[in-house]
Amino acid sequence: MTGTIPELFLRQAAVFGSRTLFLVKQGGVFRPISWQRAAQEMQALATWLLGQEIRVGDRVLILSENRPEWGVADLAIQSVGAWTVPIYPTLTPAEIGLIAANCQPVLAVASTGAQLVKLLQVKTQVPSLRTLVLLDGPAAPPVVVSWAEALARGRQLEARSGALLDERRRRRDPEETCTLIYTSGTTGEPKGVM
Repeated sequence: MTGTIPELFLRQAAVFGSRTLFLVKQGGVFRPISWQRAAQEMQALATWLLGQEIRVGDRVLILSENRPEWGVADLAIQSVGAWTVPIYPTLTPAEIGLIAANCQPVLAVASTGAQLVKLLQVKTQVPSLRTLVLLDGPAAPPVVVSWAEALARGRQLEARSGALLDERRRRRDPEETCTLIYTSGTTGEPKGVM
């Protein structure tokens, strides 16, 4: 079976549908997230990214701990042909700034308000960074959009932009770069690895 990572994920989501993909602990109870729901969120976010004029080859930072939204965001970013740039949540604003200055991201996803504060500091030094998405917490327009708002806007755009998303996904080559991972920088400044 060949295809891009988002295509493979969508095929699996079609097979497994309502079966559990993730278990998320909320209020002391593990709650399931199905393959179908994750695929729907990926589609909505990818459509919203198209509405944000994210182009093939653009870089999008993810500054988050391991959680379901991380995976959904990564798949959505790849779906539109952009490159995911994962950032360790333990990095300082200065360290994030070095990476951002090098890769010139146009958008970033932050898990919490504490991570958002780091990105807001970086944004003042990296003019390419236009929009920030916050997973946990309210938006602060015009720069910060909440995860829920991005998904809602994406769902509204799906009727108009669904064909564009399908076309963008079809044009992707499985051999194209999908992620830019930065080295730890122990022997100098971090370097991006495709």
